[in-house]
Amino acid sequence: MANETIYGGQNTVENIYCSFPNTLVEDIELRITFLLVLNIFISLAAVLGNAVILDALSNDPFCRSSSRFFLRCLATKDICVGLISEPLTVCYWLSTVKERWNNCHSLVTAVFVIANILTLFSLMTVTTTIIDRFLALKLGLRYKHVVTLRRLRITLAAFWIVSFAIAVISLLNFPAYLWHVYVVTSLCLVTASFAFTKIFCTLSAHQNQVLGSEQQKTSLNLMRIKKEVSSAFWVKLNMIVCYLPHIIVGVVAQVLQDPSDPISTTFFITKASALTLVYLNSSLNPILYCWKIKSIRHAVKIRLKKLLSL
Repeated sequence: MANETIYGGQNTVENIYCSFPNTLVEDIELRITFLLVLNIFISLAAVLGNAVILDALSNDPFCRSSSRFFLRCLATKDICVGLISEPLTVCYWLSTVKERWNNCHSLVTAVFVIANILTLFSLMTVTTTIIDRFLALKLGLRYKHVVTLRRLRITLAAFWIVSFAIAVISLLNFPAYLWHVYVVTSLCLVTASFAFTKIFCTLSAHQNQVLGSEQQKTSLNLMRIKKEVSSAFWVKLNMIVCYLPHIIVGVVAQVLQDPSDPISTTFFITKASALTLVYLNSSLNPILYCWKIKSIRHAVKIRLKKLLSL
């Protein structure tokens, strides 16, 4: 979905997603209603779950500064998904079922732009968490002097700016937008893969040295980094699994969908289901944080016990 002109044609994506034949509206109504209800629950889970994580982070003295910073950013992004992206998507689906095409056009554009900003920011942030762990392992004692909160804030601010700029490009030149998305996505995947490989090799080498010299303190430090890398890996894997179907559907649509042809029931429902899976990512992240990060799990348990005792 985008304010797209397909390679010089006059048919925009709003026209593809906002001008259905009556038979299609009748066919999708029941299934879209199910997805509407499902997305409302997913949205609530994303907002509440990530709000609990933010509260736990503010009361967790054992969470490292950079780790806390990245998790705050990701949790805040996921709250934005639950508060903004998903409600807009629900409104868009309602506009199609109710055949309110004037509202549909503006909603499609809003969903596309906001979803792009949040998705690209999330992709770059998750990749940076992996790089951060690699630097912690590589730099050792110099890490705290090189990776400062000020530099992290500047980096994350740059990510917001880049994400916003690419989303704006999608409104002006869709082929250029696709090129930028492919470049950013490829860079993030290659960089993350490289960092994971280097971390694995470095940990293996250090572990052999530690076993030989029995340096208990170093061993504990390596174990902590290993757990943090494992957490970052699961967050990255969760993102790939949830986003991949939507990417595949988008690529297939670019190749096979003729803008002059009416959209099919199968394609619309497949696209909506894949988008729902993307939104599910924001609801699953808090579960991953509690599962993989012991200090957050402990802080969440304490907070929930206090809430239940009220």
